Amino acid sequence: TPFTHTPTGGRFQPGVSDYRGEPLILLPACVVGCFIAFETTTRLAARLSAWEAAYRGIRLPLPVVRRGLAYHAVHYVPVCGLGLLTVAIYTWLLSNRHFSGTSFSGYLYTLCAEVILAAVYLFVTYWIAMRNMMYANQ
Repeated sequence: TPFTHTPTGGRFQPGVSDYRGEPLILLPACVVGCFIAFETTTRLAARLSAWEAAYRGIRLPLPVVRRGLAYHAVHYVPVCGLGLLTVAIYTWLLSNRHFSGTSFSGYLYTLCAEVILAAVYLFVTYWIAMRNMMYANQ
């Protein structure tokens, strides 16, 4: 949403704020939306992992995979923290006039790079967890 990145509700003017109530509405909606997205993704990953294990002849039932994913969920914390830190730092730098409005594309490229690195990090940690469960379950 534009409210999270530009304080003027879409009109990009660094340091100028003309809205009051949107964060009170957007925060609960974002929390619920993130919860639904994480829950859906976790259920899909569990089903696909159990299906792949069964395809390879490994006994890794769905409840075991779900438990492994619950333990893996702690790896979301540094990923979310990095994104929040990037947004907070950029917003602070804009509000203190350290950057102009022309630095927005660099900020978006930074967020994109973080998304790619976070996906790699989450996949590697997920793969390690599933591999360890596979060998522990034999």
